[in-house]
Amino acid sequence: MENWDVLEGGKKRPAVRRQRKAMEILRIVMIVLIILMVLFFFARLLSERSGAGEQTVDGEHYIYQIDADSVLDMKCCNGGLAVLTSNSVLYVSRSGAASHYNGHNYSTPAMCVSDDRVLLYDRGGKNYRIENENGILYDSETDAPIITAALGDKKNYALALKTADTQSSLVVFNQKFNLAFQWQCASEYIVSVDLSDNGKGVAAAVMSAEQAAVYSKVHLFHLNGTEPYASYDFDYALMSVDFMGSSMASILGDNGVSFADKAECILALDLTASEARRYAMDRSGKTMALLLTKYGSEQASQLKVFDRRGNETFSRDLPETANWITVSSRYVAAAYEDRTEVYNFSGDVVGSIVSNDAPERILIDGGSIYILSANGISVYSTTAHVAIDALLTENTTVPETASAADDPLSSTTGASTLPPVAVFTEEGTTVYSAEG
Repeated sequence: MENWDVLEGGKKRPAVRRQRKAMEILRIVMIVLIILMVLFFFARLLSERSGAGEQTVDGEHYIYQIDADSVLDMKCCNGGLAVLTSNSVLYVSRSGAASHYNGHNYSTPAMCVSDDRVLLYDRGGKNYRIENENGILYDSETDAPIITAALGDKKNYALALKTADTQSSLVVFNQKFNLAFQWQCASEYIVSVDLSDNGKGVAAAVMSAEQAAVYSKVHLFHLNGTEPYASYDFDYALMSVDFMGSSMASILGDNGVSFADKAECILALDLTASEARRYAMDRSGKTMALLLTKYGSEQASQLKVFDRRGNETFSRDLPETANWITVSSRYVAAAYEDRTEVYNFSGDVVGSIVSNDAPERILIDGGSIYILSANGISVYSTTAHVAIDALLTENTTVPETASAADDPLSSTTGASTLPPVAVFTEEGTTVYSAEG
């Protein structure tokens, strides 16, 4: 016999309809609960990654195992890292997976990175190539040994060459790998080059000696011209020139930091009583950081940051000697023997990562900071506070296509001879080589 409910007005409805409605309500409630649980999970995850409070080893931060001694350079690339070793360029994603690597046989490899491309070249040799995590895009050879190089935001690139008929020459190629600019430097040796953000200009720092005294110059060019539109003289050695935008260039030398454009060159910092031990440029070209030590006092370190107009935006006396620095448009960080500290431009310590292994290289990329220590690479939020060692919690392997001979994890830094030039790399390592 069928059950019925008596409703208002004498109408009747089968009980089964009421049950179906109850089941529908229950289903909706379950869906809402599941959504709330998912939201709670992600809210907790974001809270942990924001660095609020003290973090411990829980697998949250990816680790890529690699011998730090085998790493020649490490730069941010396409949301992850490009890691240069003596026999490969290894691409590591933000999650810690090795997505790809390209082997090489360059004797003195060096690399420049812009967005998702890498310019790999053999310093002192003639080979270079353009590549990314998907493989080699272009492979070429120059007519003369390569001194240094630069890769632009517009995918053009510049090469400084030690030519036979002149001291050196500068060539620029467009994104289609066609020659777009060429300049012969008859009397000086090119030590640093860079391309403007808009892809329309190139800068060259040159150096020579006259009557036993070193002198340097910086030349600024339009790529559609043949001669510099601005040139500036210095009575000391220059190490680096970097465009900070489309017109302003920062110039780092033994005795000062200057900023130059078409109209003028301004000395922003006198270094006659200090030494620039490290320097770093952020990826956007908006900020430049310097690690300074006073002559005669290795312990007296100072960290300074300048904006693209040459204004000092940050200055801090450090509690001890730092080994490495990195900078972004919002933060600057210093690596000490037992920790890495991140500062905002107001001078506050916003992040601190303490580790048993000394950090050897650090890189800020957006809201993350990568740390290379003796046995691997880890990543944290820039505002993280970590009190214990968080390295080596997982093992990442090389792609199956790798052969044992080309395994980047087993590579070691080989001895090499640099051309006779003072080289100041993007992340701040000063390398001097004697005349050969």
